[in-house]
Amino acid sequence: AGILSKSKDPENGRSYIYALTQKGRDLAPVLADIALWSAKYNKAGHAMTGFSDKVRADRDGVITRIRAGKLP
Repeated sequence: AGILSKSKDPENGRSYIYALTQKGRDLAPVLADIALWSAKYNKAGHAMTGFSDKVRADRDGVITRIRAGKLP
């Protein structure tokens, strides 16, 4: 769907690096909300806690960094 790009990892030729495309970065607000939703309802408790904590602390900042191509 053009949301992710896939390229070979230059340090490990058997691995791939996945990155959000511009189309994917435009989904930043949705991704932030899904992370918060997941943290609320995930029974495991530890899933995505680092990311969801960052979103809770500075949702707009996280969205801005994702849209700039920088993961929080």
